[in-house]
This record gives sequence, structure tokens and C-alpha cells, in this order.
Amino acid sequence: MPVVYDSPPARCDGERLPVSHSAGCTQKAWSLLCIEWVITVLLCSVLSFSLRPPSVMASELYGRWGVGIRIGPSVLLQDVDKGQELKGGTGPMVNLMLIDVNNPFTSKGLEIEIETHTIKSPGAKWGDLTTLSLIPFVEYRPGGIKPMTPYLSMGLGLNFNRFKESSLLRDNSMTVEPVTTLAVKIGGGVDYLIAPDLVLNAEIGWKQSSGRMIIQGGTEDADLKAKAITVLLGIRRYFWE
Repeated sequence: MPVVYDSPPARCDGERLPVSHSAGCTQKAWSLLCIEWVITVLLCSVLSFSLRPPSVMASELYGRWGVGIRIGPSVLLQDVDKGQELKGGTGPMVNLMLIDVNNPFTSKGLEIEIETHTIKSPGAKWGDLTTLSLIPFVEYRPGGIKPMTPYLSMGLGLNFNRFKESSLLRDNSMTVEPVTTLAVKIGGGVDYLIAPDLVLNAEIGWKQSSGRMIIQGGTEDADLKAKAITVLLGIRRYFWE
């Protein structure tokens, strides 16, 4: 059965507000940050394109390593737990990358992702689920490295989950402990070379996370189903060996 409470949760400034207002405080701030990031990256890419030399040698990326940063929304595709009617909203994701370009067609590396979703049941906010994912990955470029390069990626790693209970759960002496889950990620994207060592990157991905949340006090344990679609935009910077 879903948990329903009599009083609404606290607002960001400490006053009582309806659940819908409380749940949106953090999400709105992150949404504004994502919008600002996207605008900044697009402006930088336009400026770089206008200053771009006549010929950018894509082959110079072979045998180099790089780092990347991308941000964007993560959209949950299903209820977190159907039995207790737990739903998760769209949340922000920050993605960091270490990349090793093996050859014109493949790269390998490590993705470090952090995402947060607000979890609610009808009439109550449970809290915020934050996931840190460590995902070794490989990328495949069918046509090799070009100034504009499409690619496919696949990774397998771990999701380390943490739950921050709302004041309503704390008042009812309830704690939520999500387990560590397997991370499976596949995606596709495009790299646009704007300088010999700088790449504008856009990617759409799908990530699987499935496990349990151990709940102490008040109700039975809950499922943790967090299949998500992610849309990321950012940059990659490459360095010499």
C-alpha cells in the first residue's frame, strides 16, 4: 500500500507547501543550470566554427587520450515501484569521461555519471534518489574519425544508489536504503571536431538499473526500477600521449 501523510512537506525556505511545490525546488534549479550549459556550449561551438581553420586533421586524434564533461536530463521510463505507486521525475545528469582513442574506429574509457530523481507516491514526497554510476565503455565509429563522426557506445558497470528521505519520512521514522545495482548502458551520438584537440559531443543513451530499496519502518520493501533515457551535450578535450 502507498504511504500517505497528513501534512505537506517543507518548502526550501522551511515553510509548509503542497507536495508539488516542494518536489520542484531542486529540479527547477537543475533545469536552469542545464539550460545555461546548453546555451553556453552552443555559443562556443558557433564561435569555434567561425574561427575554425580551413582543414582540421581528424587523424591527429589517433593514439591520444582525453577527458569530457556533458550534462542533460535523465528521463525515467517506468514506475520505480508499481505496488507502492512510486514514481520518479525527470532529473539532471552530469557525465564525466576518460577516453583512450585506440584507432580510427574504436575508443575505450570510463564514464562517471551522477543523476538525481525525486521519488513520490500519490500525495507524498518520499525523497531524492541519487545515483553514482561507474561504467567502463567502448565506442565504435563505423566510418572512422572525421570532422563530424557518428558513433555507437556500450558500457557495463555499477550504480551506487543513495536515498535522502523527505521530512515526512523522517517524521514517521522511516529510512530507505537502496542497494547497489548493475549498470547497463547503450547509446549513440555524434562528435563534431571544432579544433584539433576539441570536440563538441551530443549523445542519446539508455541505461538500466534494477534492484531493491530496503525500507525500515512503516511499509514493506520496494522495487528499484530506474530504466532511463538520457540526452547529453558537452565537450571532449584530447591530449598527446
